[in-house]
Amino acid sequence: MQQEQQLRIDITQTTPVVCECGNKVFHEVMLLRKASRFLHPSLPDDQIVPVGAVACVKCGSLQQDLLPPSLKVMLEKENEYLDFTEETSN
Repeated sequence: MQQEQQLRIDITQTTPVVCECGNKVFHEVMLLRKASRFLHPSLPDDQIVPVGAVACVKCGSLQQDLLPPSLKVMLEKENEYLDFTEETSN
């Protein structure tokens, strides 16, 4: 049985990922998409499809480089500008 090789990366040899706003801190967010049972006959009911993404904690924009290519194209096509900043009520 072959042993899995572990990838060892020296963190001092990396560069930071920086948002367009200049922030370097991100958090995981979840986009939800609905799959219609009418478009997908194998589904007994409509299904919610969770899609993970990474958003800036300062401005809320999605980190485009980390989106799956199909989702990136879809969001651009739908002209969705997603904001994941937390709203505070006064």
